Amino acid sequence: SYESIFINYFDLELRDGWELDEFLKFVSSFNIKYKVYGIEACKELYDKLHTKYIANSNIEIFHLAISSKDDQLINLYHSKDYDGNSIFKTKNNLLNINKNFEMCKTKRISTFIQDIKKSNNTINIIKANIEGAEYDVIKDLQSENKLDYFDYYIGAGWTTDMHWIEELQPKVQEIKQILKNNNIKTYYFAQGWNEKNNINFNNLIHS
Repeated sequence: SYESIFINYFDLELRDGWELDEFLKFVSSFNIKYKVYGIEACKELYDKLHTKYIANSNIEIFHLAISSKDDQLINLYHSKDYDGNSIFKTKNNLLNINKNFEMCKTKRISTFIQDIKKSNNTINIIKANIEGAEYDVIKDLQSENKLDYFDYYIGAGWTTDMHWIEELQPKVQEIKQILKNNNIKTYYFAQGWNEKNNINFNNLIHS
């Protein structure tokens, strides 16, 4: 039964909202109480998302980029159709980085969650397909002793995107070790060619 639980769902890169919509189908089908904290760094996508979800009071959308520092203005480099935008300019599928970028304000994940309390009946899910910034998320949560704030880590793979970014490739094993040392299991959930492997939310909560 889901009557007594409340889910906080943190989506660190919304894009067009497909993954969020899949989560919303789940909570609506079981009448689960929830709150969504959605983040999108691209202003054009943020504007569309804000319009799309404005009628749902359980969803808050933030125009931010998750990074290792708070309140910095950094470049967000564009990929084709904004499908893999990244704060890392060495990512291997970006458009011309000298022409295709925008400025965006940053926030650390630990700062973002500091005022969102967690109770015994609350389940916190974090979804990250954030084109390499997973490194900043894990390192920040580790340094602030908040890795256990989240019950479930889902996404395309918490080290997958790091392989596509030159300066992060040597740090892949470091992140894998942090996850292992803290008994954190990650679950696949992403839009695209591999959707057949997406975690079933109902199975996830009962895992």
